[in-house]
Amino acid sequence: DALTASGLPAGLLVVEITETVLVDDPAAYAHLAALRDLGINIAIDDFGTGFSSLTRLVTLPIAELKIDQSFVQGEDSDSQAVVGAIISLARSLGLEVVGEGVETSEQLQLLRQAGCERAQGYGICKPRGFDQITEFLIERALAAPALP
Repeated sequence: DALTASGLPAGLLVVEITETVLVDDPAAYAHLAALRDLGINIAIDDFGTGFSSLTRLVTLPIAELKIDQSFVQGEDSDSQAVVGAIISLARSLGLEVVGEGVETSEQLQLLRQAGCERAQGYGICKPRGFDQITEFLIERALAAPALP
Protein backbone atom coordinates (compact mmCIF):
# COMPACT_ATOMS: atom_id res chain seq x y z
CA ASP A 1 0.00 0.00 0.00
CA ALA A 2 2.83 2.39 0.84
CA LEU A 3 4.48 1.76 -2.51
CA THR A 4 1.24 2.31 -4.37
CA ALA A 5 0.56 5.52 -2.48
CA SER A 6 4.06 6.85 -3.08
CA GLY A 7 4.21 5.88 -6.74
CA LEU A 8 7.81 4.76 -6.33
CA PRO A 9 9.09 1.59 -8.01
CA ALA A 10 9.25 -1.44 -5.68
CA GLY A 11 12.93 -1.91 -6.52
CA LEU A 12 13.78 1.26 -4.60
CA LEU A 13 12.52 -0.24 -1.34
CA VAL A 14 14.85 -2.37 0.78
CA VAL A 15 13.34 -4.23 3.72
CA GLU A 16 15.94 -5.10 6.32
CA ILE A 17 15.56 -8.20 8.47
CA THR A 18 17.76 -9.59 11.19
CA GLU A 19 18.91 -13.16 11.29
CA THR A 20 16.79 -13.83 14.37
CA VAL A 21 13.62 -13.20 12.33
CA LEU A 22 14.47 -16.31 10.34
CA VAL A 23 14.87 -18.37 13.51
CA ASP A 24 11.91 -16.94 15.43
CA ASP A 25 9.31 -16.91 12.64
CA PRO A 26 8.91 -20.06 10.52
CA ALA A 27 6.60 -18.14 8.16
CA ALA A 28 9.30 -15.55 7.44
CA TYR A 29 10.51 -17.35 4.30
CA ALA A 30 7.06 -17.19 2.69
CA HIS A 31 6.65 -13.52 3.61
CA LEU A 32 10.09 -12.67 2.22
CA ALA A 33 9.37 -14.53 -1.01
CA ALA A 34 6.10 -12.61 -1.38
CA LEU A 35 7.94 -9.29 -0.90
CA ARG A 36 10.60 -10.33 -3.42
CA ASP A 37 7.87 -11.26 -5.90
CA LEU A 38 6.57 -7.68 -5.58
CA GLY A 39 10.02 -6.46 -6.62
CA ILE A 40 11.03 -5.34 -3.13
CA ASN A 41 14.67 -5.92 -2.16
CA ILE A 42 15.47 -7.69 1.09
CA ALA A 43 18.64 -7.27 3.14
CA ILE A 44 19.98 -9.23 6.09
CA ASP A 45 21.08 -6.71 8.69
CA ASP A 46 24.06 -7.42 10.97
CA PHE A 47 25.04 -10.45 8.93
CA GLY A 48 27.47 -12.76 10.67
CA THR A 49 26.59 -11.85 14.24
CA GLY A 50 23.59 -14.09 14.81
CA PHE A 51 22.33 -17.34 13.43
CA SER A 52 23.63 -17.21 9.87
CA SER A 53 23.84 -20.37 7.92
CA LEU A 54 25.26 -20.62 4.45
CA THR A 55 22.38 -22.94 3.57
CA ARG A 56 19.95 -20.16 4.42
CA LEU A 57 22.02 -17.63 2.58
CA VAL A 58 21.71 -19.44 -0.74
CA THR A 59 17.99 -20.19 -0.34
CA LEU A 60 16.73 -16.82 0.92
CA PRO A 61 15.16 -14.38 -1.55
CA ILE A 62 17.56 -11.57 -0.64
CA ALA A 63 19.37 -8.94 -2.70
CA GLU A 64 21.82 -7.51 -0.17
CA LEU A 65 24.11 -8.38 2.74
CA LYS A 66 25.01 -5.77 5.31
CA ILE A 67 28.31 -6.21 7.10
CA ASP A 68 27.89 -5.60 10.81
CA GLN A 69 29.64 -2.57 12.25
CA SER A 70 31.60 -4.74 14.68
CA PHE A 71 33.61 -6.02 11.69
CA VAL A 72 33.73 -2.67 9.86
CA GLN A 73 35.00 -0.89 12.97
CA GLY A 74 37.36 -3.70 13.95
CA GLU A 75 40.97 -2.64 13.58
CA ASP A 76 42.50 -6.10 13.74
CA SER A 77 43.39 -8.25 10.77
CA ASP A 78 40.73 -10.82 11.67
CA SER A 79 37.95 -8.22 11.34
CA GLN A 80 39.33 -7.11 8.00
CA ALA A 81 39.51 -10.73 6.86
CA VAL A 82 35.84 -11.22 7.75
CA VAL A 83 34.91 -8.04 5.86
CA GLY A 84 36.78 -9.27 2.79
CA ALA A 85 35.22 -12.73 3.02
CA ILE A 86 31.68 -11.35 3.30
CA ILE A 87 32.27 -9.06 0.31
CA SER A 88 33.65 -11.95 -1.73
CA LEU A 89 30.79 -14.23 -0.73
CA ALA A 90 28.17 -11.60 -1.55
CA ARG A 91 29.71 -10.88 -4.95
CA SER A 92 29.93 -14.60 -5.76
CA LEU A 93 26.22 -14.94 -5.00
CA GLY A 94 25.29 -11.84 -7.02
CA LEU A 95 24.30 -9.87 -3.92
CA GLU A 96 24.90 -6.23 -3.11
CA VAL A 97 26.98 -5.59 0.00
CA VAL A 98 26.86 -2.65 2.42
CA GLY A 99 29.32 -1.87 5.20
CA GLU A 100 27.51 -0.65 8.32
CA GLY A 101 28.66 1.64 11.07
CA VAL A 102 31.22 3.67 9.12
CA GLU A 103 32.39 6.42 11.44
CA THR A 104 35.77 7.39 10.01
CA SER A 105 37.27 8.08 6.61
CA GLU A 106 39.77 5.28 7.31
CA GLN A 107 36.96 2.75 7.72
CA LEU A 108 35.38 3.93 4.48
CA GLN A 109 38.72 3.68 2.69
CA LEU A 110 39.27 0.13 3.97
CA LEU A 111 35.82 -0.89 2.74
CA ARG A 112 36.50 0.62 -0.68
CA GLN A 113 39.87 -1.14 -0.90
CA ALA A 114 38.15 -4.41 -0.03
CA GLY A 115 35.68 -3.88 -2.89
CA CYS A 116 32.65 -2.69 -0.93
CA GLU A 117 30.96 0.07 -2.92
CA ARG A 118 28.19 0.95 -0.48
CA ALA A 119 28.41 2.04 3.14
CA GLN A 120 26.35 3.68 5.82
CA GLY A 121 27.07 5.22 9.17
CA TYR A 122 27.38 8.43 11.12
CA GLY A 123 30.68 9.19 9.35
CA ILE A 124 28.79 9.46 6.07
CA CYS A 125 25.50 11.00 7.15
CA LYS A 126 23.66 11.20 10.42
CA PRO A 127 20.09 9.87 10.43
CA ARG A 128 17.51 12.35 9.17
CA GLY A 129 13.75 12.64 9.48
CA PHE A 130 11.38 12.36 6.53
CA ASP A 131 11.21 16.12 5.93
CA GLN A 132 14.99 16.48 6.16
CA ILE A 133 15.70 13.62 3.77
CA THR A 134 13.09 14.88 1.31
CA GLU A 135 14.72 18.32 1.33
CA PHE A 136 18.17 16.73 0.94
CA LEU A 137 17.06 14.66 -2.07
CA ILE A 138 15.41 17.66 -3.74
CA GLU A 139 18.57 19.74 -3.25
CA ARG A 140 20.70 16.95 -4.76
CA ALA A 141 18.35 16.60 -7.72
CA LEU A 142 18.41 20.33 -8.37
CA ALA A 143 22.21 20.41 -8.13
CA ALA A 144 22.64 17.50 -10.59
CA PRO A 145 23.81 18.42 -14.07
CA ALA A 146 21.10 18.49 -16.73
CA LEU A 147 20.88 15.49 -19.02
CA PRO A 148 21.74 16.15 -22.68
